[in-house]
Amino acid sequence: MKFHLILAALVAFPIACQAADLHSREQPPAYIDASMQPAFDTEVQRRRDIEQFLAPIKSASDLQAHLANRLGRGSPLDALSPHARERFLASLSFNARGLTGYRYDDVEAELSVSQAFELLGLFGVQDTLRILHLRQTTDRDAQLLGLYVNGGEHVAADHYNYRCASRASCEFSRNFICMTGCAAYIE
Repeated sequence: MKFHLILAALVAFPIACQAADLHSREQPPAYIDASMQPAFDTEVQRRRDIEQFLAPIKSASDLQAHLANRLGRGSPLDALSPHARERFLASLSFNARGLTGYRYDDVEAELSVSQAFELLGLFGVQDTLRILHLRQTTDRDAQLLGLYVNGGEHVAADHYNYRCASRASCEFSRNFICMTGCAAYIE
C-alpha cells in the first residue's frame, strides 16, 4: 500500500509542478517594481509606436478617405449606431503624430471588446482598451483584455476623462480620453 502511495506521489508531483509552472507563465506579475518599470514602459511604448505606424487613419484627411471608401462597407465604424458614430467622429482630434483624443462613452455603451479593438485599431490606439469598461462576450474578448488590461495597467500614459485642449494640455472633460500624443501641436 505504501508503495502505491509513493508511486502515485512520484507520478503526480512532476505533473503538479508543470501545471504550476504553466499557471505562473500565464499570469502577469502582481506588481512591477522600480527595477522592472523602465523595460516595461519601453515595451509598451514600442507596441504603441507599432500600432500607430500600422494604423490606416492618422489624420483628418485619412479619416475622410476612410469614410468615403469604407463606411457602410465593413468599416469598424459601422458597429456604432448612426448617432453614436456621429458623436465619436466629431470628438476625434489629430496632430502630426496621429490621434490625440476621442470620446469613449458610446464605444463603451455599444461595443464589445473585439469591436472596440477593431475600431481603435483604425487609429492605432488599441492600447486604450485598458482604461475602457467594455462588455466581454467571446473568448477573443477575453484574450484581448488579457493582452491589453493585464499588459498595460501599470502605465498611466493616457488620461481618462480629459480632452486634448491644446499642445501638451489635457483638460478635464467627461467621456473623453486625452492621448499621450497631445504633447505635439493640434491640427
